[in-house]
This record gives sequence, structure tokens and C-alpha cells, in this order.
Amino acid sequence: MNISAASVKIVKLILLAWLLFVVSTARIAARNSLQWSRHLNVATEQVDSITLIIAHPDDEVMFFAPTLLQLDHLLPESVQFNFVCLSKGDADSLGPIRERELRKSARLLMGRSGRGFEVFQHDFPDGFDETWDVRSVASSIEDSVFIDGRAPRTVLVTFDEHGVSGHPNHVACHRAVKHIVAQRPGVQALLLKSHHGNIVLKYCGFVYDVLKLYFETFLERSDSGLSFVNTFPQYLLAFASMANAHESQLVWYRYGWWSLSRFVFVNDLEVVVQ
Repeated sequence: MNISAASVKIVKLILLAWLLFVVSTARIAARNSLQWSRHLNVATEQVDSITLIIAHPDDEVMFFAPTLLQLDHLLPESVQFNFVCLSKGDADSLGPIRERELRKSARLLMGRSGRGFEVFQHDFPDGFDETWDVRSVASSIEDSVFIDGRAPRTVLVTFDEHGVSGHPNHVACHRAVKHIVAQRPGVQALLLKSHHGNIVLKYCGFVYDVLKLYFETFLERSDSGLSFVNTFPQYLLAFASMANAHESQLVWYRYGWWSLSRFVFVNDLEVVVQ
């Protein structure tokens, strides 16, 4: 079988890109620490917990793994992580299975550090045609992580107004968190930027950010936004969590997501403090 020269070059470029990603591990880790000190160290120094609000089991690893793994690495072990999942992902009648998969995924993601964590599973209806009441969602979140109606010193992590894919359940998470932040001074939020309308950025994998890492280094430039990048070992941990925990969701096209989606490698975040 003849393989065209162009195909060979493409394969070589892909392998070189992955090699650059692997050898950049220490540089990426240093950048994450710098991002932490610039944007979040002061904001989180009095925080008792990090609370991730997601719509479906597997959102935690498909979208938020870079944030979870960096915060797990950078925060003291005394800070508890909460996973609040608002639906069981029951659109295909797999609710009980997916609920168990979420708990297993959380154990795999958090298992290395020994950090305390808790999973709160709710049962809002899953689907593109389902509209969730913002106040009901906000109340469910508060009932999960607020003690005696008092807001703890927590940071809420969720989607931005576009919900990555525009999924209405994702958008409902955002609206509920914005409602809580507006009603409870002192509660902070980190919103995952969707880069709505920029399909190239959303599906460039790690390439843009690794190249930008070296570009910033050589020209002594740095952007002002908060972003966390998975190192190669952290990416492997995230993928292993997906593959071993969310077995019901690991259909063929998910491998494309784990190869091309920027969200499994990088999270750009908006810091919201009321």
C-alpha cells in the first residue's frame, strides 16, 4: 500500500506535537502555579471548599478536569471538594449506572491526593428539551453544600452562559450559580469560558496553548486571563478516569473528543466575586 508523502508528514507533525506536549510538562506546571498566584491565591486563601456544579455525570471529566486537577494540586488538603450533579443523565434510561460512574470518576480524580470529597446527586430531567427553573436549581445547590442555610467559604465552579455546547442543562447551571452569587455576598465563582463561536480554538487540542507557552516565554509576554493547563500525566489521569469510570459513555466519537477538544487539556476561567 502506498502512503502519500503528505500523510507521512501529517503523522510526523502529530507525533512531534505530542512530543512537545510531553516534554513541556515542567513548564506547564510552572505556568499553572504562576496563574494560581496571580489570579486565585488571594481569592481562595480563606476558602473551605470547592464546589463543582455540573448538569450530567461525565461533565466533571469531559469539561472540568484541568481545573479540578490543578486546584487539587495547589490547594491545601483541608479544602474539601464537592461534586453537585443536577441530573442523572437519564435521557437514555441509564440514570443509576451513570450515577455510580460519577462517584467512581470522582474517586479516581481525587484519589491521588487523599483529599476529602462528597458527591451530591440530584434528579432534574435530562435533555435538550428540558427547562430547569433557576430558583429550584439554586435551592438544590444550596441545600447540598450550605450548612443551616449559611453560605460557607466556598468557590462555585460551573459553565459560563453558553454552557460549552449550548446545552440548556449546562446553561441552567450557570444561571443558578449567578443567582447564588448575586444573593450571597462572599460566595465566589469560577466560570468555564466556552469560546462560543470559535470552533478552531475549541477543537485545537493542546496545540495552541503549548505554542503560546513558548511564545510568551521568549517574548516575555503573558495574557491577563486565568487558565489552567493539564500536564501530560494529568491528561492521562483524566482520560483514565473517563475510560475506567464512565464506561457507558465511552462510545467511538468520545475518542475524537479526547484527542481534539481543548477542554480536556485547557480550562479558561472567569473569576466572579460579588
